Amino acid sequence: ALIDNSVKKAASKLLSHKRRQSGSFMSQIPSRLNKSKSENKKEKNNLDNDLKMDCIFFDDFCKGSKSVVENMQRRQNTSSGSLWDGPGYIPVAKDGCIADLSKYFQEDISASLLLGHDDEERAYHCGSNSAIAHLQLDSFSRLLKGGLDSSVLSKQKGYIGVSALALASKQAVESSKGGEYQLLCPLSPTFGEVLFGEDVSSTANPNPEIPQPNSIISLVGRGTFPCVCEVTNETESFFTDGNSLVVAEGLRWQSLYLVLLGKHMILTETVRGDSGSNGRVITSCPLSNIIVQNDDALDQQSASSARRLYLVHFSPELSPPRLFEVDTADGHASNGNEVSITRSELGLWFEDSNASTKAYKALWTRINKARSKRGQKIREALAHDDRLRFPSLFKS
Repeated sequence: ALIDNSVKKAASKLLSHKRRQSGSFMSQIPSRLNKSKSENKKEKNNLDNDLKMDCIFFDDFCKGSKSVVENMQRRQNTSSGSLWDGPGYIPVAKDGCIADLSKYFQEDISASLLLGHDDEERAYHCGSNSAIAHLQLDSFSRLLKGGLDSSVLSKQKGYIGVSALALASKQAVESSKGGEYQLLCPLSPTFGEVLFGEDVSSTANPNPEIPQPNSIISLVGRGTFPCVCEVTNETESFFTDGNSLVVAEGLRWQSLYLVLLGKHMILTETVRGDSGSNGRVITSCPLSNIIVQNDDALDQQSASSARRLYLVHFSPELSPPRLFEVDTADGHASNGNEVSITRSELGLWFEDSNASTKAYKALWTRINKARSKRGQKIREALAHDDRLRFPSLFKS
């Protein structure tokens, strides 16, 4: 056989052990980070380890770097019913020689990105690098454990390196990037669900319990925050209540209610003929995909009492939620099947600083709670016993 089964079994045991050690190391990283990514120093001290873990996987910390999920590949579906076709993949191997391997070991993979950044950014970026390495180790370990059929290679001659591994596997696929061939292995179902599940994309993972655009929801007993947003030619078709539309200084404004429902943020308009107890959904998105920011520059310059909050939505979905406008200056463009985070923005105006502060605090609290729950799922996926599961790596 072209693959020595005894060597394969020993390698599989060794990788399984290292994967468990890697998971133990990853699960402890948040507790070693004294600071957390936030605008306010007081808020930084309140962020828990679950939220820090979510930041490690979903945020990018240094200019030119990508988040952990943006190191994945996933086939885009051509049908309208689903965003993705099949599982997410991560590169685990590429063709090369001993000289290439030696050069790789001598490189500092972080040095080029860490210059000019503070200790906090560097710490989180190193944590993200460790997360990528763990996912690669986890996927490759699963491949060796049960995903290779060496008998295929005895029938198909002439295959070596990445091509041979792809041929012998029913799960891994071969891919070419920049003239180099690399082996892509699927993420485990657990990590696939955490990184691409409902908490990341409600469009790609529809849930009938989540209110969809144009559906009617009750506002009674819910915390609602009155606000307005600018109406453009691209968004005017989303609204049906003409009585809530106001024109001022040549701009059109739509009255809305910001509603926090479960794990989602929802914007609704008044239902025609209703007493105000119900709202028609204009847009909704997972709270774990939102960053809320105060418009501090406006606070200092404007004579008006109205205040604005910026909502930044980030997701591997190709299109932003309704009303959100894609940030074209972000520079993260989709490239084939490579996962890319799409960032979009929405400005919401509130009556005064008191109203905007209440909405900001409510959003900030619920966003952190949602991200903490997602981070907890990641930490649970990493949880394991890091002791060797075998008395010897080289015995059955």
